[in-house]
Amino acid sequence: MSAEIAADAPPDRPAGRLLLLGAGHAHLHVIRHARRLAQHGLDVTLIDPDRFWYSGLATGMLGGMYPCELDQVDAGRLIEKHGGRFVRDRAIRIDPAAQQVHLAGGSSIGYDMLSINIGSVVPLDRVPGAAPIAWPAKPISGLCRLREHLSERFARQSPGQTLRIVVIGGGATGCELAANLAELAQRRQGRVELT
Repeated sequence: MSAEIAADAPPDRPAGRLLLLGAGHAHLHVIRHARRLAQHGLDVTLIDPDRFWYSGLATGMLGGMYPCELDQVDAGRLIEKHGGRFVRDRAIRIDPAAQQVHLAGGSSIGYDMLSINIGSVVPLDRVPGAAPIAWPAKPISGLCRLREHLSERFARQSPGQTLRIVVIGGGATGCELAANLAELAQRRQGRVELT
């Protein structure tokens, strides 16, 4: 038997339980190969509370070029299609000694291997006064809500009124956000001053 065939042969005993915490970009790649991993004795489970929002379309979605629905991937359906298991929930605690992830819904799931890819969140509570007026770029689902909020504001805008928006962060994402906020204002016939 060749080495290639031997490597693809199923093992005599299960390889274990792979737990994917979060449906981030890296995990989407693993999900795509879940059936092959299962053939090698690995049970693959994904835990995620919601659909995955794709960052590559996020700023265009904010600017009104794409509907919010197009920016989402149903990771649960995807992993089940590829032979894995999906749990719609949110992790609240990891117990490495017991190899358990405790979930907000009250249950826990054991693992032999754990991969965490939950994405980033902007902690607005660390900047006094930011929470009631700031719209963080992460999680991306917030950009859809920001688009709806601004569209309503532009619809109610009185003649001569200008909405002032400040984008904090001048990197690639900050520049894309500013450009797409200007695009949204133009699409909604709004007047905006961007800094």
